[in-house]
Amino acid sequence: MSQQPHLTIYLRKRRRLVSGLLLSLATVVALMTYLLWSAYQQTLREAEATTRNFAALIEARLEASLRNAEAELREIAKSIPPDALRADAVPRYDKGISADLLSRVTNYPEVSGIRIFDAGGNLLYSEGRGEVRRVNIADRSHFSRLRASRDLQFTFSDVITGRTSGRQVLTVAHAMRGPDGAFAGMVGFGLSIDYFLELFKSVDLGEGSNVAVYRKDDFRLVMRWPVIKTNLNKPLPADSPTRQAFDNGKDKATIQILAASDGRVRIYSYDATEGYPFFVSVGVARDTVLQDWRARSYAVATFGAVLIVTLGVLFFQWLRAEGGIARFNAELEARVRERTAELESFNYSISHDLRTPLRGIAGIARILESDYASSLDHAGRDLLARMRESSMRMGNLIDGLLQLARLARVEVVVEQVDLVVLARQILDDLCAQEPGRRVTLVLPEKLEVRGDRQLLAIVLENLLGNAWKFTGRKSDARIELGVETKDDMPLYFVRDNGAGFDPAHEQHLFTPFHRLHRDDEFPGTGIGLATVQRIIRRHGGSLRAEGKPGEGATFYFTLSASRSAA
Repeated sequence: MSQQPHLTIYLRKRRRLVSGLLLSLATVVALMTYLLWSAYQQTLREAEATTRNFAALIEARLEASLRNAEAELREIAKSIPPDALRADAVPRYDKGISADLLSRVTNYPEVSGIRIFDAGGNLLYSEGRGEVRRVNIADRSHFSRLRASRDLQFTFSDVITGRTSGRQVLTVAHAMRGPDGAFAGMVGFGLSIDYFLELFKSVDLGEGSNVAVYRKDDFRLVMRWPVIKTNLNKPLPADSPTRQAFDNGKDKATIQILAASDGRVRIYSYDATEGYPFFVSVGVARDTVLQDWRARSYAVATFGAVLIVTLGVLFFQWLRAEGGIARFNAELEARVRERTAELESFNYSISHDLRTPLRGIAGIARILESDYASSLDHAGRDLLARMRESSMRMGNLIDGLLQLARLARVEVVVEQVDLVVLARQILDDLCAQEPGRRVTLVLPEKLEVRGDRQLLAIVLENLLGNAWKFTGRKSDARIELGVETKDDMPLYFVRDNGAGFDPAHEQHLFTPFHRLHRDDEFPGTGIGLATVQRIIRRHGGSLRAEGKPGEGATFYFTLSASRSAA
């Protein structure tokens, strides 16, 4: 009978151990799932950003070519004497005009040629590159449009094969008119499709990607890499998501489309030119984008499965063991401490290792900003600013990780500490940083506790710093540090009347990297409250929060070593 209490205690401990193991496994699975899902979303966001950036770059290059062509055509049209557009005048003007056209062509590698035609569509002048046959383009649709309309000065052809060059071109055409406004001829820039295809080919976004230019007035394909000749000058289907986006008034967008040709989902970004009837489309295959993520996911899942199986085997071996429970518990605790130490060391090492590439990114951003800022347009400078902002935020996250890792290593040195003294130092620093703010600070004369002075300073820095941050939009901001008594136990608190939070999300407050507010509302890393909770627990205490949206928040904490001090 004397063994019954021991058996009861043993069974109770075993039940707690089983429950704890199952909870730990569930937590590990949940954490791994969350990390994988977060990595999945991040990978897709990066792919979307990449397609947007390339679409913007190619659109800018195409628009620059079109603007240069338009400007040159206007100058040429003004410089040609009216009588030079007669066939019998060609011998007299040919040398000078052809030389001028040649000098203009050499400035633009994307231009395959410049041609001048009379009112009947007969070729009169060219830049003189190679042998040019005398041809007539009266049947070309762009020529017919200029000849038929007195108001039309500038237009574009379909993608055509040049009758003088034999190459595919997009002709930028400008009408030449007499003093009475009558159509006298046309000057055309032939933009080389091959030039742009080589440019598109250099944009290597992986297998299954493509770059294309479409007309935005009738959605016909102008050029595409990889080339699909049968689709040239053909419009997108009427139910195309791209056409629907344009119908909704969007000149820039990122969408996912299931391709009917191969059944693959692609991420497309398009960017329309300003003032010209074209838009650029850049697409990447989603399965290609996710290849690296899948490989990492399989590795993590394999590791998780091995870990779970290993823990399960160890646990059931322990259940079958007889007479060695105490020894097994001691060994298990030693293993847990060893694994925990290894994990903390690994976390600390990884956080340090992350700084090297981060410093590289920040350094590149500084070089670009100092040496090349004048060469970037507004969009480029905005991307550069976002790069620097992201690197700074990553640096803050690494600092938070390092602080979390250090907390497991720091020895808690218990001494008498006055929280009011620490709070005044912290609040004085905050006031110095924002001297224009008016905040009512409520502090007792003294609030002595027993604990580690440095760790408790970190607790107050986070709690008071949060109160200061979340009252930033309050004209009557109020921050209070105090103590209450509950169940003969001192209950310390930091209270503010700031933004508050939804009580339904209280359980997420102390989860690392989980934030209840967007960065553009209240910046932060999501590590501060997790740090506070870890410090409070190392003092044998507890931490909880109360709050309502728009009415502020109160954070309560206990310190087991402070019962007598209060």
